[in-house]
Amino acid sequence: MAHYLERLQRYGNTSRDEFLGDEDKRVAAERYLHLALECVLDLANHVIADRGLATPESYGSSFRVLCEASLLEAGLAESLRKLAGMRNILVHDYLEIDHELTLRSIQNDLGDLRSFAMAIAGLLEE
Repeated sequence: MAHYLERLQRYGNTSRDEFLGDEDKRVAAERYLHLALECVLDLANHVIADRGLATPESYGSSFRVLCEASLLEAGLAESLRKLAGMRNILVHDYLEIDHELTLRSIQNDLGDLRSFAMAIAGLLEE
């Protein structure tokens, strides 16, 4: 996940016009974002399974389950729930991707992915 976040940071520093005008950059950035989100979802669901928590109804609800178990702060859980929706768009609605939204997510949401990674690392240390 750290590798994907590092790669995404580079795309986050790209100007809007450059990002929107370069299909190769957009596709690479979208793929790295997809892979980072898959890592987050996999980690969330491994913690849920390992701790015997309620089975999530969807990818997004995984973060609600972690929040209800006091393993994740409510604000972060909500941000990650929204990012799970972004993952669904990248995977299932790839013909309808809003590239500006993707860029904004890369520019604004990587901190939430890092915060989640730190929270999970803290759980592993327990």
